[in-house]
Amino acid sequence: MQNGFENKSKKFLVVASGKGGIGKSLLSLAIADLFDLNTQPLQLFQIDDQQRLEKAVGKSVTSLDINTLKRARRDPTAITKVFDPLYAGIEALSGTGNTLLLDVGATQIGNLIDYAGLVDLEEDLQLFGLGGYVFIPAVAEPESLRQAARAIRQFQETLPSLTPIFVENLRDGHLSELSTASQAGQIFAGELAPLLRDISTVTMPLIEAGSWRAFEQNHCRLIDVGTMDVPDVMALTRLSRPEAKLARGDVLAFFAQMEDELGRVLPFGEMGQAE
Repeated sequence: MQNGFENKSKKFLVVASGKGGIGKSLLSLAIADLFDLNTQPLQLFQIDDQQRLEKAVGKSVTSLDINTLKRARRDPTAITKVFDPLYAGIEALSGTGNTLLLDVGATQIGNLIDYAGLVDLEEDLQLFGLGGYVFIPAVAEPESLRQAARAIRQFQETLPSLTPIFVENLRDGHLSELSTASQAGQIFAGELAPLLRDISTVTMPLIEAGSWRAFEQNHCRLIDVGTMDVPDVMALTRLSRPEAKLARGDVLAFFAQMEDELGRVLPFGEMGQAE
């Protein structure tokens, strides 16, 4: 697999999906935490109704004004104003060693694509010498797979400077195990699999909902869990000692596997070097 940042001086990352509840926010958090773990600078932006990334990471996340988008509807001027902070962040990358991550909520992917087409953002990415990735997660569920295929096509058409990376979330099992007689299997074979022939895939390991839920409800970061003693986990989650040990172990195992998977795509060891 070729490095998507090859011959590009800066980096622009997007996590997006047209279907909610498929691990997008957790994926964004894992990327943010891996940048912190590798002491690499990362600017965080989100356009998301639920704002889970901001709740976990804090004020360092710039949230775009969704309410203005809802009011603006077809007003191009209002739409561009909503995305002005993101555009300024992208434009500023040429003068810094930063990477920028945009977390896009399921209901907002259309707005991002509309904005990118409206202002011809692709032209500016090329002008600024920017490349990067759009991470598109999905689970083995019909609508998730359909939306993943749609998102891949949208980004390929509108922002080809961002290389699509398909993220297979194993929550509902492997896509390769889908029955060809099932609706999900038919959508995968007919709509998504042809697109994946030329796209790299990252595997997002299963994390037991019961293990992560208590940490998520307390707006924890993955790297936070790694620094917690068992009594701290017990106090935070109100789990018994055995349950707390198991939950922390599940989260740490998940994060370690995500580090391996994302490390194949994001060259953390090279990001701090001069281009």
